[in-house]
Amino acid sequence: MKLIAVIGPFTAPTPEGIAANVARAKQVRDAVLRLGASPYCSHTMVGDLWEIIPESIIVPSIMEGTRRCDAAILVDGWEHSPGTLREKAELERLGKPVFRTIHALRSWLETSGPSQETT
Repeated sequence: MKLIAVIGPFTAPTPEGIAANVARAKQVRDAVLRLGASPYCSHTMVGDLWEIIPESIIVPSIMEGTRRCDAAILVDGWEHSPGTLREKAELERLGKPVFRTIHALRSWLETSGPSQETT
């Protein structure tokens, strides 16, 4: 099963903006699951920890999780998110595909082989 990073904006000027970003990421996460892939969605994994865990711990943790993914799907608004741009650049540096649409991800999943298992 492929592991797919769901990458997009998290931070926003208001709590409502953050909630909207998380809601969009959850929609994409759910779509990835419906495709039969395993989503890595840091928005839902560490989103509520920003208040209690230092950014110096959270950001490297998110980046390491993203690196371990087979590919990524972008969430709307990604172009304006410095964190998302860093994740995207790192995946591209590693030669991993980054998709802008669920349709493109679906096509790739249908034609790519199984993920490489790591131990």
